[in-house]
Amino acid sequence: MASFDDNRDTLAAELFSRKPQAPRTSDHTPTKEGLRQKFIKLERLRKQELARWWDITTLKRYLELKQIPRGLRVIIFPSFEDLDPDLLGEWEHLISATSFGMINILIKHADRKRDKLLQDITSLEEEIKNLNLTEATDKNYTIMREILTGYQLYIKDKKMRKLIRDDNDYTNGRIYTFARSPLSVDDFLMCVLAPFTGLVYLVLFLPCCWFATLPYGFLFYNLARPYLITSRHDRSTPLSF
Repeated sequence: MASFDDNRDTLAAELFSRKPQAPRTSDHTPTKEGLRQKFIKLERLRKQELARWWDITTLKRYLELKQIPRGLRVIIFPSFEDLDPDLLGEWEHLISATSFGMINILIKHADRKRDKLLQDITSLEEEIKNLNLTEATDKNYTIMREILTGYQLYIKDKKMRKLIRDDNDYTNGRIYTFARSPLSVDDFLMCVLAPFTGLVYLVLFLPCCWFATLPYGFLFYNLARPYLITSRHDRSTPLSF
């Protein structure tokens, strides 16, 4: 009975009799797999563009409010013992001006990054359009829009929490002392009692463990004793690490 590979020898001979050539391929073959890969890249670019836009918009809002986010505050102060209010005022004015300068630099940098991302997005969307897979393209765009909507809400909530946090710092006059929270009663008791708790553990628990494991200690010592007896020369040899 003939099978599908009866002519394999003939095909192999035909193949080997010719000069090897790379198979012809088309860079613009409209396959759904290629479309999906392009949408994965497009989604990543869109997320990056969204993040840059929110960074720019939020930093500009900080400039309008004349506030500095915690991450851009310069927490550097002189180690003088007598820091009078005049010195502190001039010092904070200087480091605040430095922080505002850094914000402007970050805005310009994010603008350049976003412009490049927009160019890449436009180019990639043109490639997707040229594939002429209308139905699959529409389906992928719908999925991507849902993902980007959720991602944008996540960024918005995160930025909102930071804006509220930083506004509270300015309202409460804790711009450069936000990390120095007053010690609560519970924290104070914890700091005082923690050493005594550890001492009680050492006094009560460890002796019990020692007595409980004492018989096993003697047993292992007797078993290992022959191997622990070494010559004077061996005992004086330094360990190598």
